[in-house]
Amino acid sequence: MTTKIKILVGILVVIIIIAGGWWGWGKLAPTISTDKTEYDEGEKIQISVSSKKTIYYLPLTEFGLTLQKINEDGMLIEIPFNSIDYANCVGILFEPPSCGISSPRDIWDQNIIECKNGKAETKKALLGKYRFVFSYWEDDCYGSKKRIISSNEFTIK
Repeated sequence: MTTKIKILVGILVVIIIIAGGWWGWGKLAPTISTDKTEYDEGEKIQISVSSKKTIYYLPLTEFGLTLQKINEDGMLIEIPFNSIDYANCVGILFEPPSCGISSPRDIWDQNIIECKNGKAETKKALLGKYRFVFSYWEDDCYGSKKRIISSNEFTIK
């Protein structure tokens, strides 16, 4: 291969890479977001996951999400709020649910679970900054490597 051809091939590769980024190629990873970034205490929070490819996931606010509170120093603290957290608190064993395969949406009512001595109490989340963590699979429910993404940060004021 002559030097001219090598240079032309190199330029062509760079153009393809740049065009791919510009047209959105390679942006197939799912995203999770809330409808706003600030909520009043007790306000319902809409959660959406969008994906340009098929993904497998558990029902969002029942099993598929983890809630994290973000402290002032940036530390993440997992806050119990869903069916798995409730079952773990009261010692219930259950069959894992089946997965969905569409782009899920759900609403969180700001309820969290406080577990004391094997008893679960529901109460409202404290004011502050939070985010959701979403787990999904690309190939098959429970079959491939579990992937994890985080939502935008949002504030309950």
